[in-house]
Amino acid sequence: MNNRFLNHLQITLVVLDLAVINFIFFFSQMLFRRSLAITAVLEYDYFLYFMNICWILITSLSGVYNSKTIVNFETFARRSMNAFLYFIGFVTLYLYFFHQIVISRTFIVMQLSGIGVLLLANRFLFLLIYQYFRK
Repeated sequence: MNNRFLNHLQITLVVLDLAVINFIFFFSQMLFRRSLAITAVLEYDYFLYFMNICWILITSLSGVYNSKTIVNFETFARRSMNAFLYFIGFVTLYLYFFHQIVISRTFIVMQLSGIGVLLLANRFLFLLIYQYFRK
């Protein structure tokens, strides 16, 4: 594949994954504010910052967006799944060690499951685009 296309694809995947995390967060926050389940906004903001930084660090350390990884969908999907599992682990550790008991458990479950589902949708979208340009 073309190096320029791979670089563009890497940037697009990073932006899409971060957009997924932020979209799920703001959508969930909007739903929870309507039901008045969110009272402390600052802790939720810290949670969003942590999730973004954590995702960037985990994916860069595990090489999810590496040009050699992106070329093979199976490797890319496997590394993405591993990165997501590490992400869930680090988010859980963050919530436990920093005593973030103010954040609703339902909100956390909605976050992690929503991020997982939309990341899976991103990977299938990537597969479709990859198959299209491969031909």
